[in-house]
Amino acid sequence: MQTASIQARLPKDLKVKAEALFKRLGLDISTAIRVFFTRAVEEKKIPFEIGLISSKDSPEEEEKFWNALALENMKTFWGPEDDIWDDILPKLPILRKP
Repeated sequence: MQTASIQARLPKDLKVKAEALFKRLGLDISTAIRVFFTRAVEEKKIPFEIGLISSKDSPEEEEKFWNALALENMKTFWGPEDDIWDDILPKLPILRKP
């Protein structure tokens, strides 16, 4: 099997913590990276959830995020003209400007 090298820059403390964790799991960094890549290719996705909303966000912050995203999507679809949105938004409570 031919191999290829990769190089990544990350904070030193993160590397130290990761090495300690991997060591407890019986892995070195190369093996941990290989496991990540293998799972990603097999599953055709990042093998864990990545999102824009943190579990630490309050329900209000989450609602603001979704409202802003919905508004941005609507403006992309129908156009960004402000006068249209000033008429529509008050009628759609979930999409009020954050």
